[in-house]
Amino acid sequence: MNTLLSSLLLLAAPAVGAADWDSPQPIRWVQPALTAHAIGVERSSTTPAANILVFDSFSNATNLTTTGSLPRTYMGFQFNLDSAAGSTPMISRIVVYMAYNGTTARSYSRLRVRLQMWDSWWSENDPVFSIPVEAVYVADVDQSILMQPNTFVAINLDLPSPMPFTGLTSHGIAINFQGDTGSGLETSNDLTSLLRYGSNPIAVGANPAPQSYGYRNVGGQTTFNHPQSDSRTFNQSNEATALQLYATTDPVTVQSIANFVATPATPVVSDGSFTVSATGGPSGNPVVFSVSSGSAAVCTAGGTHGTTITILAAGTCTVFANQDGNANHTAAPQQSLPVSIGGAADEIFGDGFQ
Repeated sequence: MNTLLSSLLLLAAPAVGAADWDSPQPIRWVQPALTAHAIGVERSSTTPAANILVFDSFSNATNLTTTGSLPRTYMGFQFNLDSAAGSTPMISRIVVYMAYNGTTARSYSRLRVRLQMWDSWWSENDPVFSIPVEAVYVADVDQSILMQPNTFVAINLDLPSPMPFTGLTSHGIAINFQGDTGSGLETSNDLTSLLRYGSNPIAVGANPAPQSYGYRNVGGQTTFNHPQSDSRTFNQSNEATALQLYATTDPVTVQSIANFVATPATPVVSDGSFTVSATGGPSGNPVVFSVSSGSAAVCTAGGTHGTTITILAAGTCTVFANQDGNANHTAAPQQSLPVSIGGAADEIFGDGFQ
């Protein structure tokens, strides 16, 4: 009897990486497309790089839908790029599709898209995504929009600089939408990713096995990553999150930051401040310095591009260096420099001895 029960439990258990079922919630029609602009990045006046479509799960979709299950505020998806992207794809434009599941019409004064691109996805990893491609990308739609129930809208994201990927297969994206109805930007289950399924295959690129629609933040997490248990499916053919990715066909230079140093290298409190410097890539954009939140009690960054570090107390001051990219240069990976700040030099004790 115990052997039979164990066998039945084993058969009932989902396989590693298997997706649980969700019920689709139909989406009826489309709102006019919108454009979002990256937060904290100066809008370029130069001509955008030439783009080629390397992933498209929206066009030719038989059925457009969302999940009827909650929560659905952080949605993830795995994808393979088309061979046209080349061996070192540089994603320069992203089109995400936001669905509105509210039961009545709602006006938003502003919308925000937050997404994290991932260079690696594997269904049997926990979490499933690894190797982030740059930091979380944040972009705002600076116009009001009235969303009708069960509709969706395309949001175009022209990236300030291309995002580099390694190879064509097993990449990922995690997406969150926020809206402002008068009380500031808020995350809501009414704003979620548009999904698809049906007889027509994905138009460009592919959804790798197990070909679920992706991942839903079942446990309510807000980390832009997902455990295996977040995998979800409608048990339909050709499921996917609606998404379009474009790669630049212009030559792109990968930037890096070098020669990151502090002067003096080992400052003391009595110095009052020290300076930092670094050599960036050829984009012409400055290297900009900032201080980690964990160092806020020890130091602050100021002056031109944050090059002057004011000392507040002894301890470790961790300084970050960043350089933006442009249409022909990637943003340089962030570098960090821990600077040890000693107590005051030649400190005199009350008895007159050092």
